[in-house]
Amino acid sequence: MIVLAKRNMMIFFRDKANVFFSMLVVLITLGLYIIFLGENLTSGMTEVPNAGQLVDTWIMAGILATTSLTTTLGAFGIMVNDRDQKVDKDFLATPLSYAKRVAGYLLGTFSIGLIMTLLTLILAQAFIYFNHDQLFTVNEFIQLGGIMLLSVLSSTAMMYVIVELFRSPMAYETATSVISSIIGFVAGVYVPFGVLPRVVQYFAMLFPVTHGAALFRQVMMGAGMDRAFEGVPVEVIQEFELTMGSAFQVGDTILSPTTSLIYLAVTTVIFYGLAVLLAQRKKR
Repeated sequence: MIVLAKRNMMIFFRDKANVFFSMLVVLITLGLYIIFLGENLTSGMTEVPNAGQLVDTWIMAGILATTSLTTTLGAFGIMVNDRDQKVDKDFLATPLSYAKRVAGYLLGTFSIGLIMTLLTLILAQAFIYFNHDQLFTVNEFIQLGGIMLLSVLSSTAMMYVIVELFRSPMAYETATSVISSIIGFVAGVYVPFGVLPRVVQYFAMLFPVTHGAALFRQVMMGAGMDRAFEGVPVEVIQEFELTMGSAFQVGDTILSPTTSLIYLAVTTVIFYGLAVLLAQRKKR
């Protein structure tokens, strides 16, 4: 299992094009933000003293969340190619059980997603420090690390279940293009989450990555929020959080960060359970 995971990681990182396209959504989002999204957002926040810092941390939090999904989806391309080229049949000649093979793919993909998301966090810190001379505290890094682990775990399980539906690289690549296109909207990256129609917000909240984005924003925007909204009524702060997607509202209830953490954990268990069921079904 460990050997298979290492093999998949070596294949992924050896293929520079694969690494690039896995990060393409990140690069496109950051490019769009630098060119015009950032200016459009800050122009409507003229009364906020440190609007630039808030918006920069907001976009980088969203990018972190989407990276946890797009890189795991890209890493599962190895499994699809192995299936298409009948490499998985070669494993039948080894003592590696089917369950361990599945675990090897999951472990390799999780490790790839974690490494790529960690690199994105370093990029986010450099971007924010360069623009605002702000460094995350040790406590904030620990919180971000915990959210990162849970986000990548959830994305790995969810993407495995989705990728199992495809039998050819062409179908997988088409699905990858579609998912990569909509993920920015689902996570509230291209436009603030609160701007989306309410029914779209409810749909987006079904996706774990959306809750991961909210948790990243809670931590990364925290210090800037404290300075920008000092002495401001709680209602105004809540309205800003709902608009920017660092908090969600269902009916009249505003979901707490703990609720998003629980949702991420529960969906992780559900998708890993589905992965086990799929593995057992294929084994039979």
